[in-house]
Amino acid sequence: HLAQDRRDVLAAMRQSGMPFYVHNGRLGVLVDPGFEQTDAGLRFQALTTLQLKVYLSEFVAFRIERANGDVADIDAPDAVLKAVLGVPPWPFPTLRAIERIPILLPNGVVLDVPGFDADSGIFYDPPGDLDVPGIPEWPTRADARAAVGVLSEAVADAKFAAPCDCAAALSAIMTAVLRRGIDGCTPIVTITSAKSRIGKTEIAQITSIVRNGEPAVVQAPPKGPEIAKEILAQVRAGAHIVVWDNADEEIGGAALEAAATARKWQGRVLMSSNMFTGEMDLVLFITGRHLTYHIDMLGRIAPVELATDVEDLSTLPMHHQDVRAWVRSNRGRLLAAILTIARAYFVAGSPDVGLSPLRGYDEWNRVVRSALVWAGTADPLQKLAQLKADADPETEACSQALEALETMFPNDRHFTAKSLLSLLERPQRFGVARDVAARFVEGFQIVVGATPAQLGPLMLGHKLRRLSGQTLIGRNLRSLGTGYQGREYKIETIRAPKDC
Repeated sequence: HLAQDRRDVLAAMRQSGMPFYVHNGRLGVLVDPGFEQTDAGLRFQALTTLQLKVYLSEFVAFRIERANGDVADIDAPDAVLKAVLGVPPWPFPTLRAIERIPILLPNGVVLDVPGFDADSGIFYDPPGDLDVPGIPEWPTRADARAAVGVLSEAVADAKFAAPCDCAAALSAIMTAVLRRGIDGCTPIVTITSAKSRIGKTEIAQITSIVRNGEPAVVQAPPKGPEIAKEILAQVRAGAHIVVWDNADEEIGGAALEAAATARKWQGRVLMSSNMFTGEMDLVLFITGRHLTYHIDMLGRIAPVELATDVEDLSTLPMHHQDVRAWVRSNRGRLLAAILTIARAYFVAGSPDVGLSPLRGYDEWNRVVRSALVWAGTADPLQKLAQLKADADPETEACSQALEALETMFPNDRHFTAKSLLSLLERPQRFGVARDVAARFVEGFQIVVGATPAQLGPLMLGHKLRRLSGQTLIGRNLRSLGTGYQGREYKIETIRAPKDC
């Protein structure tokens, strides 16, 4: 009757009112480790057979009838305990996470009431000293713009290379705070500069203080197969932010690409045959000088670049003498500002702000990136186009060739391979500067591996197709079909979307 005993025990557990939950495929309880660490908050503890036996002793009685007819009380049999713990499903709520800060749920509701929210599976357990100002139920765009100003104070002492880099830093802080409410993947945050000791790691630490109330543990980037193992360890530990400092190799590889696009992370637990699967809710920061990227990573990062045009940063005026202390004392204001930006954009209907999407990150594009642009910042991903060109010489060469073609054949002028070849042989005769023709030849040669003169008109026309059909730096080489002098082409200008 083991199956019936299991059902009876589970029914008794439900009626007991004790806080049993299911988390990452394990049955457990919420415990308060306050005796170990002051105000450490609740944590999930998976039950062992011994712990379950202790809990059951409070509200379930097990009896056995002996051969002589006597009935005796006994402890819960091990077979029943193992059946309860090891045979899902369980009739208890699924716990997705324990949060210590208010968050914005995917439905636009701010979760700021302590306790368990059954719809999201999140238990909100704020620390006693966290004071978050009230967030308007219907915040306006003006409220969002004011909140951007508050959030910008946290990074006021950073010297960014461009406004889009400041926006990318703000997006990193917002991503870390809003991560639980983003139903999808989030990009890896990279922070780079040409000099050391300029504040790259400090941005990650500011983010961690806002998110967790304390700085993150900083470590050297793992390499090779250790990357996947380290990510697994962090996911198992329930980490929110991971900081890999001073990367000295190209950013890329299968494990990092997976970390940026996976919603769950699975791996074998060290020194065990057990497999672990957990939600990929951590935000990964990678810092370093002159960071370079494998081209496959460029659709998976939010890059931040710090300027280095000041020789001695200590000569610059400081907004905060101790920025970490300032962030700690203003943590509630910063959290409220982030929630106000995201909530205001949501209640406004998440309007289109004309951004090209970062594919695979639809929710992040909406909740963080578009919300910031709508609230008045630059596009946090504005720098990606240049990084892609730098990482892919052929793309950069294509851009150079298309730009030269537009100069040689402006105003939608049509041309053929034969007319192009004639122009390249005698550019000045057609009113084209020699350096423009030379730029086209250089770019074209990188793309196809030969100069136009080496190919001749027929093969040149065939190779032009390598340049056609792709939009780069706002230009596209369009094939118009065959005319009376051969296949014709023209350069089209692709209009950029209007700024918000």
